[in-house]
Amino acid sequence: MCSRLEESIRIVLHAHCGAPGVEESEIARLVARLGFTLPDEVLAFYKRSNGARLFSWSDPVFDILPMSAIIGMGEFMYGSSDPEYSPASMVCFCGTGERGGLALDLANGPTYGEVRHCYPLMFPEDSILVASGFCEFLWRAVNCGGESWW
Repeated sequence: MCSRLEESIRIVLHAHCGAPGVEESEIARLVARLGFTLPDEVLAFYKRSNGARLFSWSDPVFDILPMSAIIGMGEFMYGSSDPEYSPASMVCFCGTGERGGLALDLANGPTYGEVRHCYPLMFPEDSILVASGFCEFLWRAVNCGGESWW
């Protein structure tokens, strides 16, 4: 697990409207609903904070969704879970305004856990790599001053 994760979570809880964490039963419901396992770093975050609103004054805001609101990227952007709009393995965990969002890639393989910026009309073909994993994303997010870095 990433060495900066604990510090990043502390910053979220102290300065960014972190919500109380989730129970194991909520994690199990999400995994069953999605059909994919979540990276350990994501689980560690949600056990401590069930979402957060980072830099609510900025555009884009990083709105880390509560666990119950995590859905497929196609459903988040287009209102459809049809595979034509998004692979089922790409799930939105963070809104960034104007229907765009950040997705976790949950497909088994070398891209598992990557965080990608997805925006309508560009997705899924042209999503932008934001971080190689959730820990890197969270560290950069809490230290970016509300500006996107990708």
